[in-house]
Amino acid sequence: MGLPLCLFAFGQEGLSLAIAVFAVIAGYHFSFGIAVVSGQFGLRQLARTPVIHATILGLTMVATGTELPGWIDNTLKLLGGIAIPMMLLALGVSLSGLRLASLGQAGIVAAIRLVVGLAVGLGVARLLGLDDTATGVLIIQSAMPVAVFNYLFASLYDQRPEAVAGSVLVSTAVSFLTLPFLLLLALGQI
Repeated sequence: MGLPLCLFAFGQEGLSLAIAVFAVIAGYHFSFGIAVVSGQFGLRQLARTPVIHATILGLTMVATGTELPGWIDNTLKLLGGIAIPMMLLALGVSLSGLRLASLGQAGIVAAIRLVVGLAVGLGVARLLGLDDTATGVLIIQSAMPVAVFNYLFASLYDQRPEAVAGSVLVSTAVSFLTLPFLLLLALGQI
């Protein structure tokens, strides 16, 4: 959700910065995040993480000005387009068994995610002395709802996937109320 919002708010420059921020956040999720959820960390596990490989390859290609052949680019776009609906289907299956009683705890986790994310984004932007556009992008990317792939991690490592699914649902629903204010803050209007 953060990438299109950054494009909307800041244009192509914002999207480029948002992709860089997303790559860093994804790197942490797919290394440190997996270590926390699984309870173990190893270089072998890190070496088997496709997102890490893709990020390194992407950075190398950007640095060298290399472009993928059209057929590889098209294939990767198709596969990438399939990933999001597959994650949403998995989340939907989990949400079908969600109990109303667990929404309270999901609401607390969702609120913590949104508030702490915003505070970290603001703090890092001030600490690094970022310009207005970079600050806005970091604020938006940091204050997004709980990501769907957190549910997939919880499901894979059997770490209360129903609770995580509830947090995804509640934080996404709440974000529809908070996004206008977040965008005004990111654009320096608040």
